[in-house]
Amino acid sequence: MEINKIISQIKELATSTHNYALLANYIITNTQKVITFRINDLANKTYVSTSTVSRFFKLLGLGGYNEFQHVLKYYLHNIAGDYISHSSPDNKGDYIKTLYENTTKSLQDTHNIIDTKKIEQVSLYLTKTQEVILIVGQGTYDACLDLAEKLIRLGFNVKFSNNAYIQNTYCKLSSKNSLVIAVSYSGINF
Repeated sequence: MEINKIISQIKELATSTHNYALLANYIITNTQKVITFRINDLANKTYVSTSTVSRFFKLLGLGGYNEFQHVLKYYLHNIAGDYISHSSPDNKGDYIKTLYENTTKSLQDTHNIIDTKKIEQVSLYLTKTQEVILIVGQGTYDACLDLAEKLIRLGFNVKFSNNAYIQNTYCKLSSKNSLVIAVSYSGINF
């Protein structure tokens, strides 16, 4: 998923005559509010149904509203930056410094929420496993694909599919030497 592409699509729809123009325009002009909204809140503010909101995010290639919120939060924090000013090129030093500070802050924020004991547990499981089975939750395909590619580069035997039947088959064929990892944005898919 290309986050810049998704944001660009929303901006294009906001200025178009497309059926989703009002919804897209609301998202662009109220970005900070939208990241805190539930799907019902966004639907009410834009006078559409929740199913229309869901279809809008499917149109953008997203798994749903939860995935959109993660994309938007990532965009605001990492790409748009907390304080980045897209000013003239003669201010490149300040721009690069701010970009560096935002990236460092993002890494520090991630470090602060990581439970190192759980990371050690997962690392221990990984050293003892013969295969890793990745289970994809709704809207988490790209995150699982990224994890699968990283594990494969580290030399792990990875089984991965976004098809629920194949995932079920992988789990049924797993052994005590298999490590099953389920990835979910919301935590309620499984």
